[in-house]
Amino acid sequence: MGARYVWRIDDVTPGMVWSRFWRFIDLFRRHRVAPLLGVVPDNRDPDLCREPDNPRFWERLTELRNQAAVEFAQHGHQHLDVRGSPRAATPHTPPSEFAGLPYPQQVAKVRMGQEALRAKGIDADVWMAPFHSWDRTTLRALVTCGFRFVSDGPGLYPTERDGLVFVPQQFWRPRHMPFGVFTICLHANSADERLYQSVEDFLKSGARSVRFTEAAAAARSSLRHAAANFAFEQGYRLLRRLK
Repeated sequence: MGARYVWRIDDVTPGMVWSRFWRFIDLFRRHRVAPLLGVVPDNRDPDLCREPDNPRFWERLTELRNQAAVEFAQHGHQHLDVRGSPRAATPHTPPSEFAGLPYPQQVAKVRMGQEALRAKGIDADVWMAPFHSWDRTTLRALVTCGFRFVSDGPGLYPTERDGLVFVPQQFWRPRHMPFGVFTICLHANSADERLYQSVEDFLKSGARSVRFTEAAAAARSSLRHAAANFAFEQGYRLLRRLK
């Protein structure tokens, strides 16, 4: 079986650059692809406030859900670093909204995000960590709160561990691969014409795009997949250190 591709759009908030976001949505709909949207339940990160809040934001998300045009993930709670500001981390300490906090506090933050989304009609069991950062306590909190899936991490195939299914997220622009499951993460706020054209060309190429839930349903705990994931992760981390 050849490679399969999952698409996700991060930092979905009322104050995002709506025209860029909607351009991607229209493109995906033309190709019958349903991306995973990482919705920030109660955004307080000023870096994600690019435009005045769209008054129809939640209404439009509901319409997309009812059309089965997208899937949803909870993208943290307020998208703030635990040190008090969205970019407060030192160069050697990446920002995180959850990692390092005690278990009761992490559970409370996850649940506040859940309640905020549910109040708007969105019930997500997929977790998308702000800043791609979490710890083992975060995973415990997610299981406690009923989450089933995580979109993040290096690897070649979805895997099950710590009571959750992890679907790897490796790339920030499309690239053809011979095999495996690859999530391509897009940020509409910073997307330029070059990125849009690369996504459009990739979709036209016939590469197999699947829903996040379809990729997650294929998760296995086999030794073959574990070995492939380990090898990919080691190579991936080495390349990142060399950059």
